[in-house]
Amino acid sequence: MKLFKIYENINQNRDEWCYYRQAYLNDIFPFKKQSDDNALSFIKSYLDAGGKRNLYAKIDNESKNFDKFENVRAQHTLSTFMLGIYFYNKLNLEGIFKRAYSQIQDKHDWLFMWYLTCLYHDIGYIFENDSKDHINKSLKGFLPREADLRVCRKLDNYKLGLNYFKYRRKDCGVIDHGVVGGFRLYSILYRAYRKVLNVAENCIYNGLLYSEEFLQLIGHASEAIIRHNMWNIDDAEIREKYHLEALNNTKISLKEEPITFLLGLCDTIEPLKHFRNIEPNFVLDHIDVDITNNKAIKINIDSPLLEEEYYKKIIDLPKWLDVGVRISDNGNVCCIEFTDSKKDACNDTNEIDEEISAAWENMILIGINK
Repeated sequence: MKLFKIYENINQNRDEWCYYRQAYLNDIFPFKKQSDDNALSFIKSYLDAGGKRNLYAKIDNESKNFDKFENVRAQHTLSTFMLGIYFYNKLNLEGIFKRAYSQIQDKHDWLFMWYLTCLYHDIGYIFENDSKDHINKSLKGFLPREADLRVCRKLDNYKLGLNYFKYRRKDCGVIDHGVVGGFRLYSILYRAYRKVLNVAENCIYNGLLYSEEFLQLIGHASEAIIRHNMWNIDDAEIREKYHLEALNNTKISLKEEPITFLLGLCDTIEPLKHFRNIEPNFVLDHIDVDITNNKAIKINIDSPLLEEEYYKKIIDLPKWLDVGVRISDNGNVCCIEFTDSKKDACNDTNEIDEEISAAWENMILIGINK
């Protein structure tokens, strides 16, 4: 099915995408024309509905290039959000998320974590795009209050985030948008939630539920954002210098870190970020994505969008996600095994191969075993 149609179907079922069911939200479907303003308006209205305006309110004053996020990232962000909803449903990921996160009881809980993860994952670009103006700042300088860096010590990848931020700033001359975004999300919402929870546990405040469980989900969302832009480092001396050996020694696992895994998968496959100079409705109407047997993602890219760089990003997934890849003889079909399973999807593909034909010349096949 064309991505355009997939997104259109999700848009028509409000319960699929709207966590705040009674709240007014702008139309989620701004893809009929080049309209980053509409995409950004949706992101802001979604955060407003959850009483989280403070996540972006100060940003307007902190970065003179806020428009760069609108022009490059807003539609990509919304497209990634809907692609994640599609994969969650069609790949039957509910059980995996429940087992990984005790705070998740149903899909509604998952949607809370997913919308925070996805809609905020690239907000740090407003600082990365202004790296030359911020390059002398330490990480705490990007938080509303410098003392909030101590709050972030509760995050599992706190030290990894600090070390990667230093590496990117000192050796690459770049402010890493993932690290900044994840630390901002947690520090801002932790302060807001703790202010309410210190008065009463599991309470309704301004029509919204505040609980320790939700605060823990915010932590998981923040960790996914921090991790999603970290890449392997080939230079052993650099890895040792910044204590980043873990990046090359461990990969993101569907079983152990499903929210980070799903963000990485969707962020890589999502095409609007790559084809940023083409009308979004054209891009979405020239890429088919289908699910087979709850374990295979088929991606068919029409010839106008065939670019080696886009394929390469998908084929390179095993460098940082816990997957294995087998590429077909024609180089356009690959089977990606989610290696948490003992079954070897890259060798046991009879069920999948029956659906592969020579006509799939421009198709990538991602096989999933859970």
